[in-house]
Amino acid sequence: MSSFANILYPGNYLPDLVKVSLWVGLSAASSTILFGATHGPTSRDSLDWRDVALWGAIGATVGAQFAVNGRPWFRNW
Repeated sequence: MSSFANILYPGNYLPDLVKVSLWVGLSAASSTILFGATHGPTSRDSLDWRDVALWGAIGATVGAQFAVNGRPWFRNW
């Protein structure tokens, strides 16, 4: 008997999609927090949305690469 996810999404495995989404979201959020804490402005009035978007995009890129390939960028294993 086929599962409900295979009926709704043939050819796509839903738990893998959830895993990738979680990695992308968590890495985007953590990179935004880390970049904001180390390179961010001292007040919210001087915070620019483009800075936050760039920080999140960097984290999302790293998280998507790790979630799909299962290995970090700078290590051969």
